[in-house]
Amino acid sequence: MFHKAYRFNNFEIRMNNKTILIFDDDQNVQEIFSIVLEDMGYTIKCSTTSHDVLEKASRYKPDLILMDNWIPEIGGVAATKLLKGHSEFRSIPVIVSLEKYCWRLVDRILFCLSI
Repeated sequence: MFHKAYRFNNFEIRMNNKTILIFDDDQNVQEIFSIVLEDMGYTIKCSTTSHDVLEKASRYKPDLILMDNWIPEIGGVAATKLLKGHSEFRSIPVIVSLEKYCWRLVDRILFCLSI
């Protein structure tokens, strides 16, 4: 199996079909992350609401979740607490994001997926 390798801020990242689940009601943010991360070899799944976080995590089995803090329905923090309340999902890293910092998140995303 071919694996892409990227170097980003001193992290060497080897792609191995990891999945990132993005919860954000702003489709522009979803599109930005999807374009960048899919180009790097990740599988991206998106949701515009957070009330179904358990269902989506169960369906997609993500390696990382990006959660908008201000997403409609129950909000990012409450959705993350709900997710972390289930033993099946506790080990999934969640980055709660604010839209205005989305570009700074790429560094954090790559770090989380490299461990």
